[in-house]
Amino acid sequence: MSPELNSLSFRDLGYIVAVARESHFRKAAESCYVSQPTLSAQVKKVERVLGAKIFDRSSRGVRLTDTGRRIVEQAALVLDEAEKMASLVNQRKPLVGALSIGVLGTIGPYLLPLVMPALELEFPELSLYIVEGMTEDLADKLRQGKLDLLIASPSPLLEGFGETHSFFERFMLCTNSRERIARRKLLRLADLGDLKMLYLGPGHCLADQASGFCSAAGAERSPFQAASLETLRLLVAAGRGAALVPELAVGGATVGDGGLLSYLPFREKRVGRDVSIYHRSNSAFREDAAILARIIAERIARKKQIISPVGSADL
Repeated sequence: MSPELNSLSFRDLGYIVAVARESHFRKAAESCYVSQPTLSAQVKKVERVLGAKIFDRSSRGVRLTDTGRRIVEQAALVLDEAEKMASLVNQRKPLVGALSIGVLGTIGPYLLPLVMPALELEFPELSLYIVEGMTEDLADKLRQGKLDLLIASPSPLLEGFGETHSFFERFMLCTNSRERIARRKLLRLADLGDLKMLYLGPGHCLADQASGFCSAAGAERSPFQAASLETLRLLVAAGRGAALVPELAVGGATVGDGGLLSYLPFREKRVGRDVSIYHRSNSAFREDAAILARIIAERIARKKQIISPVGSADL
């Protein structure tokens, strides 16, 4: 290692990761508990030692250069390895202490109330920090070290992360109860070809997943879009179309929402999505991910809300 690189510390790497995470020098300095001049000076030092410009600074804010993005990703990996080494020395126990978890907005509101009581009972020393959002933003936070784990469905945006599968969640058709199809008890995918389908807006992986099934069936696409599953249901209740809804969001019911909506299952058993726990590849939180995935799968199986338990989803 060159003498110049020897002058860099873990703290220096933490500074550039913090600036990348916050996209703001003052906020990054506050998160690192140092003054802004101190942080700025250390970031310039890292850029000088590496001989590369990491950040573009302008009146509009701070953004990573292409080279800077790769440097920050590598710095995050180095810090992960250091964290892993420290956990070995300190014999860190999984699901103890502070843990930050990202979760998709189409999963969190329906999964967390089911799982939180079990976590609180089995791991009383665990302190959870939950961040809800969409895949791209949460993946960036996980990559930058702002999150320890992420609960999400498989996506190209999550390539490169470690993955622990937890459960398979079926989709059900949410339709207005006045529609003829609502009288059915069991559907085939081909039945979607006669429907006008509603989807969530851009950025939601659920929209891409639902669109894949509906397009294959030849379903017509509604011009309306929703920002959340709850808004999607309101559009269905208003007669604007039908939608595919994850089973956890249905709560196991077949008719709900004051009788305005009906939820119908499919004969095909793989109409749905996988849900996994993601972590940085060399993270010290891999064991946490495995335990969390197991607890989630057990709680769901116990409530009989998901047909397929871990590792045995029907093909």
